[in-house]
Amino acid sequence: MEGGRHSLVWWRMVCNVRGGVGEGVGDWFAGNIRRVVGNGLGTLFWYDHWVGESPLRYKYPRLFDLAVNKDSTVAEMERERWEDGGEAWVW
Repeated sequence: MEGGRHSLVWWRMVCNVRGGVGEGVGDWFAGNIRRVVGNGLGTLFWYDHWVGESPLRYKYPRLFDLAVNKDSTVAEMERERWEDGGEAWVW
């Protein structure tokens, strides 16, 4: 058996990470991963952790408060032209 008993212990630790068990207790797993956006249809622009170190609503709280389109996906924001002067920015 490759890895022996130590592999089993390691695998149990990995399986427990998802539930927040172990060091750094809490939602460690979700807090340390980023979403792969793909086509952007399933990724919320403000709420999901998809760019940078945290969701954009935490990084830019004032803009989030002012935004009318808080529930838009990344695909919707891109379609509405999110570049400077684009229609995605409704305040």
